[in-house]
Amino acid sequence: LFNQRLLSTRTIANGILTWAGFSANYRRLDAGSTLVNTEPRALWRVTAGAALDALAEEENGRIYVDGRGYFRLEDSAHRKSGAHATARATLRDTRAMAPYFSELEWDEGKEEVENSVVFRYRLAENKGLQEIWRLRDVPAIPAGQSRDFLAESGNYDVVDAIRLPVATTDYTANSRSDGKGTNLTGSITVTLPYAPGGSLARPSDTYRGRGTIVRVANGHASSTAYLTLLRLRADRAYQSPAPTSYRAENAASRTAHGLRAATVECRFIDNYEAARLGAEARLSERRNPRARLTLAIPNGSGANLTQIVHRVLSDRVRVVSSYPDIDGNFFIEGMELSAEARTGELTARWLVKEA
Repeated sequence: LFNQRLLSTRTIANGILTWAGFSANYRRLDAGSTLVNTEPRALWRVTAGAALDALAEEENGRIYVDGRGYFRLEDSAHRKSGAHATARATLRDTRAMAPYFSELEWDEGKEEVENSVVFRYRLAENKGLQEIWRLRDVPAIPAGQSRDFLAESGNYDVVDAIRLPVATTDYTANSRSDGKGTNLTGSITVTLPYAPGGSLARPSDTYRGRGTIVRVANGHASSTAYLTLLRLRADRAYQSPAPTSYRAENAASRTAHGLRAATVECRFIDNYEAARLGAEARLSERRNPRARLTLAIPNGSGANLTQIVHRVLSDRVRVVSSYPDIDGNFFIEGMELSAEARTGELTARWLVKEA
């Protein structure tokens, strides 16, 4: 659960990585944009990887683990400044002018063109104190045993400040499933072990945001207790109304390539300005085709080995080729290193995209 205001991409990424157990000593995160402006956001029934993918899409950046084991977040402005503003090396198709490449595959990049980008976002409304969940069954809990229930709100997108259930008000128990036997409510103990302050609480709070685990223990010496009522209430329950959309379009690209539409369903963004910035950044990057090359770089010289060892993702390099005729700057998007088992010969393959 992200229950603060003014949350940046870096803050959200840090929260997800901590929840996933990724070491804080191996993170290199750009600040990014302010995505969450007002109300909390919950990550519920989603993997850390899926949440990070959504975060990168809304930031219009890149998230990856580099070759040294560092988790990296590059925000939308990362490649526009500093060491990325100029080419770190020039690679040619002539071996005599090392560093060089021996193979080249070319794709003009038209399939990735987008000229109508929509960011759909939701701003949640706080409904205050609400019942967020109610058990619809009447389970039996044998004497001396306990049962755990995963209480997930179906009516609210985010819930916060869940109240500890109160006997009679929030839960009742009876010796009969129809409630017409002996009242055993006094023998029942209800706890929230994963809630803040609970017995299993931890900084990442495994079950928060849409509900929590409810633990019901029957302390009676001999009688099975039927749980005739169990509900949860929260002081803050948020509902998201119909989404608001921001659309960014480029008429010249649409004329040249036809309509190429994309929609981003925002998991984090909750405000107009963040949606506008995200959509405009994505449109600016994708409205025109950007050539993609695959280069093979053999370990055929000291200059080539230097490039194989020292270049990293997002480095800018200049590529010069006589056929096809290419002379331009490209960002490294992917890297692969292979070695011949018999000879130990190294070959690097880079996927680069036009800057």
